[in-house]
Amino acid sequence: MQWGSGGGGVEEWEVSDAYTASDHNVILFTFNPLYSVPETKFRNIRKTNWEMFEQYVYANIRSFNSEIDIESKVEQLTKVLTVAFGYSTRESTKGGRGRKRGGNFWNESLQKAR
Repeated sequence: MQWGSGGGGVEEWEVSDAYTASDHNVILFTFNPLYSVPETKFRNIRKTNWEMFEQYVYANIRSFNSEIDIESKVEQLTKVLTVAFGYSTRESTKGGRGRKRGGNFWNESLQKAR
């Protein structure tokens, strides 16, 4: 049986019929030590450069055509705000092989010292 998404390296598992002195059953599984958590990219809104965001929005919102319908204006505004957020908030990566809590400490100078 395969573990569902987010199995964390557990590839096969089954509940054993073996007798135990416990009221719990034994779960047998194999673990893949080479498993790595997929990287997830995200943007932390708390780290947004709001001055840069504001400048981008003001520079691009002036080009709106005042004669278009409201749906088109909403689409344009959504696009401007989305691009402004991407422009003013750096992308971070969560997960992935070699990442430790608090970030990956391994750097080039440690590699040379090794």
